[in-house]
Amino acid sequence: MKKLVAVAILVLFAMLVWDIGLNLNDMHVEFDGDEVGGPLGALIGLLAGGAGLLIAGVVLAAVGLFLAMLFAGLGIVAILGLAAGAVVLAALVSPLLLPLALVMLVVWAFSGRRKARAKAAAEAV
Repeated sequence: MKKLVAVAILVLFAMLVWDIGLNLNDMHVEFDGDEVGGPLGALIGLLAGGAGLLIAGVVLAAVGLFLAMLFAGLGIVAILGLAAGAVVLAALVSPLLLPLALVMLVVWAFSGRRKARAKAAAEAV
């Protein structure tokens, strides 16, 4: 299968070269208001097309770099926004959690006191 693909690409390339080699007189390019035809017109057309593709590649790379920076910056802004929202939410909820925090403090103090008594009893034995 790989040989078939390679042969097909080679045949297509040979047909392209043959078409370009035989039909150079069909290309007409307008350059500075003058119509240029023949081999010189084909050369100018190919060079202009190649230059256009080169410029397009540079522009696409620059746009890709710009978009990468843009989306990275937006991701940082989104994370900072989520963190700020969490802080605001915690500030809004904290007065409502004060009674629960007091109960938790009392339970923690009693459990710590019980552990201290159990430890002292274990050391006394």
